[in-house]
Amino acid sequence: MTDSNDSNCRSICKIGICKLPVQCPTGATTGLYAHLRAAHPKARKECVARNDENRKRKLAEQELKNENKKQSKVDDLLNKKAHWSSNHPNAIAITNLVGRMLAIDMLPYDFVECRVFKGLMKLMEPQYLVPSRTTFSRSVVPELYCSVKQKTANEIYRDFEDIPSYSFTTDLWTSTAQDPFIYFCLSYVSPEFELKTFALENKPFPGEHTVKIILESLEKTIDNWELPRTVPIYALRDNGSNIKSAMNLSQSFYDLSCFDHTFQLTINDAVSEMDGMQRVEAVRKEKDAIPAELAISEKIDNLTNADWKLAEGYHTILAPFEQASRELCGKNYPTLYIKIPTLYGLNQQLQRFINDPSHKGCRVLIARKLKLKLDRQFPQFISALPDAACTFLDKRYKPIFFSEQQQATVVDSLHQYSKEFRSRGGTGVGGGGHCALSDHNTNLIQGTSASAGAPAPAFGSAGAGRTLAAASKPSSLWDAASVQEEIRMYMIEPLIGRNANALDW
Repeated sequence: MTDSNDSNCRSICKIGICKLPVQCPTGATTGLYAHLRAAHPKARKECVARNDENRKRKLAEQELKNENKKQSKVDDLLNKKAHWSSNHPNAIAITNLVGRMLAIDMLPYDFVECRVFKGLMKLMEPQYLVPSRTTFSRSVVPELYCSVKQKTANEIYRDFEDIPSYSFTTDLWTSTAQDPFIYFCLSYVSPEFELKTFALENKPFPGEHTVKIILESLEKTIDNWELPRTVPIYALRDNGSNIKSAMNLSQSFYDLSCFDHTFQLTINDAVSEMDGMQRVEAVRKEKDAIPAELAISEKIDNLTNADWKLAEGYHTILAPFEQASRELCGKNYPTLYIKIPTLYGLNQQLQRFINDPSHKGCRVLIARKLKLKLDRQFPQFISALPDAACTFLDKRYKPIFFSEQQQATVVDSLHQYSKEFRSRGGTGVGGGGHCALSDHNTNLIQGTSASAGAPAPAFGSAGAGRTLAAASKPSSLWDAASVQEEIRMYMIEPLIGRNANALDW
C-alpha cells in the first residue's frame, strides 16, 4: 500500500503478520529486497529463484525468435539466388510464352539476350533464368511450330472428311532485305458453315521464279500437308505474269484472280494518269518520310491551287473505294459474293457524282477517270459467271442486281451445276486425303455454299470438264424438279440484313 502524502513512494509488507512500511525511492525495488533480506530471508530466496527462472525463459524465447528470423532471412536469400531448372513447370510455361512472342511478333532471337529484357524478367520472376538464343532457335520455337502444325493438321483433316472443295491463296513477295518468299494460305468452309483460313506456309523462294518452279512449289505444299487432289481446288492469285502462267499451266487448280488486287491496280492506273495528283502524292510521301522540322516547304509552295483542288477531290471520291477495299479484305466471310454489289455501288455513286451539277472541274475529272477504268477492267460485271451465281446465292442480295434475262441465265447455270453434281454424285474428302462419297449435301444452297466462296466448275471455270471421284447413284434431291422447287422456295424468302453473314444463314 502506498502513502500518497509522502514525497517518496512507500509500500506495506504483506508477508505473514509483518505490516511494516518499506521505503521505495523513485519506485525502485532495492528497498523491497533489503527488507526481505533482513526480515524474510526464505521469501527472498524464493523470489530470487523465481525471477531467475523467468529471466532464463525469456532469454530462451528471444534466442529462438532470433534464430527463426535469421533462418528465414537465409532461406529467402537462398531462394532468390536459386533458379528454376529448365524442366520446372513454371520455367517451361514462361519459356513457351517467350517463344510464342518471338514467333508471333517476328522478333530476332537475340532479343532474349538484351539487357533490358533480362532485367525485366529478373524483376518479374527472379527464379526464372532466360535461356540463350540458340535454345530458342534450335528447340523452343521449332517445337512450338511442330505442336501448332500438328494441331492445325488435325483440325483440317477432321473437317476434310466432309467438304466438297477448298481454295488457297498464294503470293510471291520480297522482304525489305530483298529475300524472296512464297505464301500459301488454305481456306474452306467447314461442315458447320464456318469459314476457316490457315496460313500453312511462308517459305523462302530463292532462285528463278519460273512458271514450272512456282507450280512445283505449290503442288509440293499440297502434298506435304496431305491435302486431297480428288476435289476441286481453287487457286487465288494476284496479276503477276509468272504466277498467272503457272495457274494456266496447272491441270489441278481452277484459276481465280484476286479481285481486290485488280481493284487496287485500277485505282492506281487512274491516279497515275493525273499529273497533278502525282505531284501531290510525291509531296505527301516525302512529308511522311522526314521530320516535321525539315518539312519540304519549298516543294509544297510549288503546288498550284489546281493541284490542291485535285487532291481534295481525289480523297473525297476515294472514300467509298477505301470502305469497299476493307470489306473485300474480310476474313470471316466469303468475299466473292460481294464483288458485284461492290462494283455496282461504286459505279452508281460515281455516276451520281458526275451528274451532280454542283460538282465541277477536278472532282468530275477524277470521277470520270475512275469510272472509265472500272468499266474497262470489269466489263459486264453483273452478268459474269461465276460471280453472278455467287451473288444470287447470297441471301443479302439474291436477284436485286439482275434483270429478268440475267436471272434466267444464273438459274440455268445452277441447273447445269446440279446436273454435273448429279452425274458425279456428292463427293467429299475421306480420311487420309482419299475421296469418299458424302451424304451431307442436303440441298442446292448448301452444296454450292460449302466451297469457301469458290464457284462450282459448271459456272464457267476453265477446268469445268475435269472429273472428280467415281460417281454414285444420284439422289432424287438433285432431280431437275427438285432443283427448280429449291430455287423457287429460295426466291420467295425475305432478304437478310446487309451486315449479316451469309454463312450464318
